[in-house]
Amino acid sequence: MRRLAITAITTGALITGLAATTTPAMADTKPLPVLEQVAEQAPTGVSAKKATNFTLYKSGLKATQAWGSYWWGKKNNRTVRYVKIYVKDLKKGRQSCVHVRVLPGKGQKARHEGIVFNHRGKGTTTKNTVYSPNRGRIYMRECEGYNTKRGFKITAAGSWRWFS
Repeated sequence: MRRLAITAITTGALITGLAATTTPAMADTKPLPVLEQVAEQAPTGVSAKKATNFTLYKSGLKATQAWGSYWWGKKNNRTVRYVKIYVKDLKKGRQSCVHVRVLPGKGQKARHEGIVFNHRGKGTTTKNTVYSPNRGRIYMRECEGYNTKRGFKITAAGSWRWFS
């Protein structure tokens, strides 16, 4: 007796479901998401978030102010972490800069480094973007220095700060 009741309910639900799929209202529903949209998310173990803002004002250097944001994105079909940095020079003399290090994540070997510096002079702000495929922590510090033929020479720097 019980089996007959379950079969009757299941058959009734099946008939109702089939009737619902044949109505023209089903054609007006939204399409399923495309696989390409899913592929743009960050890799497993990495959270895909919008840009996260940061400031580096507490470094102890009075001639430099730095702020910006970081986020995950795509470059050449690879997931990379972008870091957009603004550097403001407050005093005449040495050039203000930000030293960026992105550590490797699990299964990665090399770390990426970059220096964003302001060469325009006192009272100006420079903007630049650094990117890295590494999934580890981001370390940044404000610094001051000058350009040489071999690259940028850091003469004073604040303490390292890390961001996830």
